[in-house]
Amino acid sequence: MEDLNLKLLDNILNYQVPTISKDVHFWMIRAQQGFFYNEFITNGYVALAWNAITCSSSFSSENKETLTQLIKENYPSIKNTGAVINKCEKFIFQMKVGDIVIIPGSHGNSFTLAYAGEYFEEQTLTIEDENRTILTLDDSKTSVKCPYKKRRYIEIIKTVPRSYLTPALQRAVSSYHGISNLDDYAIDILSVLYNCFIYNDTFALVFFVKKQNPIKPKELINLMYSCTNVLSTFINEDGLSTKLNLNSPGPISFLTNTFNFFKDNWYHILAILILLTGGQLGSIKFNGIIPALKSLFDFKQDKELKKLEIEEKKVNIKLKEFELAEKKKKAFQDEIASLNISPDAFFSNLETFYNSINSMEIETIANCAVPDSYTIPQNNESPDTNEVQ
Repeated sequence: MEDLNLKLLDNILNYQVPTISKDVHFWMIRAQQGFFYNEFITNGYVALAWNAITCSSSFSSENKETLTQLIKENYPSIKNTGAVINKCEKFIFQMKVGDIVIIPGSHGNSFTLAYAGEYFEEQTLTIEDENRTILTLDDSKTSVKCPYKKRRYIEIIKTVPRSYLTPALQRAVSSYHGISNLDDYAIDILSVLYNCFIYNDTFALVFFVKKQNPIKPKELINLMYSCTNVLSTFINEDGLSTKLNLNSPGPISFLTNTFNFFKDNWYHILAILILLTGGQLGSIKFNGIIPALKSLFDFKQDKELKKLEIEEKKVNIKLKEFELAEKKKKAFQDEIASLNISPDAFFSNLETFYNSINSMEIETIANCAVPDSYTIPQNNESPDTNEVQ
């Protein structure tokens, strides 16, 4: 038991909530109505149309008229040339490495989320290739490769069904623009990736309901009421807000704008996350979840450790391990005591909350950290492409 408690302590003390930089931006890149979706995902890149415009094009105000004429000459069906110029500029210069991209699949039934990588161009592709290929896309029996020159490497995070998206985000990704900025939907996008995260001074705790059968009113009420009561033991209820997707399955989010919220209450959040993961923290799995959570608040000194008969040649090692364990326990207890929060108040609603999670089939969202840097493929050539069926 002592070894288990020490491993649990280490996991708790080393736990970090994903914190997404304010510099990260969010985009949607379409795959030409899904025709190039498989190619994008398989080969790890996204692409944008209008091969006449490249990274060598000048987007200065003085050159806008030149670009306008270039578009009119090569794509006579395009009426809003200004929109095309803006989209190309966003893709080439405004999108940055580490930004998060949503790529809609065919018919909008699934969506892939990825990190944006370095920009590159497929020099062999021409305006003629692009125009010739686009003319064949209406024939569903035709297999074609993406003809777009402007490309960005991507690192796939995950692919999810449409139900994982909030209603607001579902509406946003219904746009038919080749590229769209989705910064206004940052919280909705991050809620697809994390059970908890910090972004723009907001802490979010996300529960994803995967229950297919109708949700009973009492189940929903119990979840909302018990979770609110649990959170209210360490934060003013006036500081909480909720986003609820009434479609099942779908996400439920609790938000707070308290800047130091997680910093000051990390062990409460860990308790909730352990419930979401079925009683597991890192490599530690608990059989009795509620008793295990209570142990987070009350690491008592294991008297049996003092009574162990230690072999003579292991005495010094064991004593040092014991001293280290006592220091960790003392630090943990001091942290809890400094907040003047009663564990009894916290646990009074936790069991109801746990039962609600089980009845509504809450699913754990895998934690994915935004990378500090992105490594592009070693070669400088564009990835090979596969034919799309």
